[in-house]
Amino acid sequence: MQTAGSPVSLIPAQTDASPVAIVGTLVLFAVFISVTAHLAARNVFGSVSIRRAPAVGVGPATVAVAGTALGIPAVVTLPTAVALDWLGIYFSYDGTRGLAAYITIIHFVISILIGTIFVGVAVILASRPG
Repeated sequence: MQTAGSPVSLIPAQTDASPVAIVGTLVLFAVFISVTAHLAARNVFGSVSIRRAPAVGVGPATVAVAGTALGIPAVVTLPTAVALDWLGIYFSYDGTRGLAAYITIIHFVISILIGTIFVGVAVILASRPG
């Protein structure tokens, strides 16, 4: 049973965010996903134009932010975001389906690693004394 002050009961309050906060989160997350997609594509192709990366980041970021704001479970949003990521990579970098899948896997791993570092740094900075 949950009490009114438990951390789990605070999760639905996230949907009360202002539109400016939601749009800001969407833009920052799209930039993050675009940069990590560019890193993944560079890992496979070598030299690629960074102008192709923004087309990859918008879809997964929109799914993630909208899914969070609307309370849609990750079991739905994560496969949808990965599929949109694959589509963005497939159409932006003009590769084969298999190559796009390979880049998507690399992109997923890079995003998790860099995201974990960002969260770790944020936790360390937030927990400093004073």
